[in-house]
Amino acid sequence: MGIETGADAYTRRVRNRLPAEIRADLESKGARIGDPILQLPAGRESKPPWPTQTEFLAKAPEARAILYGAVDESDYTSYVRIDRGQAVPPEVLEQLDFWRPVLMRRAEIERNPKRKWWETAWPRDTADLRSPKVIGVHRTNRGRFAVDEEGGWRAGKAVAVVVGADEVAPVAYLCGLLNSELIDL
Repeated sequence: MGIETGADAYTRRVRNRLPAEIRADLESKGARIGDPILQLPAGRESKPPWPTQTEFLAKAPEARAILYGAVDESDYTSYVRIDRGQAVPPEVLEQLDFWRPVLMRRAEIERNPKRKWWETAWPRDTADLRSPKVIGVHRTNRGRFAVDEEGGWRAGKAVAVVVGADEVAPVAYLCGLLNSELIDL
């Protein structure tokens, strides 16, 4: 699986896990179901503070953008991805502070007192995310895989990632095999 933040957006499930007083406070300040938390819609990365903080964003293709062998580059989201122990500038923390009550209550953060509220819950291995890989649609009745030979795409939780065992792994070949009709048979 790709990156799992534990709070992509302010969903009904996230809302319902909050105590009533925190829910009421957030909603009185303007929080609405569907608002992004750690998953930014396409284009949001061009608004402050993100243009100067790109190391905290992971551009991920949407599941519908996974084509047979390629990725539709216009259909993506950006995940806020903060590794454990990574120094975070005040402007990034300021951007996330509104959602602090939600981020503090994610299962992985509550379970581990050494984790900071702003960290990505399950960030996945940085080297794997930046390496050549095959990206596939997660939970589908028919395989659909794209190749990322440069390692520029980071996968979100709606897709699965297959990385090679070494830097020169034949990911294009693997992608072709996975997209083959023979696999479906």
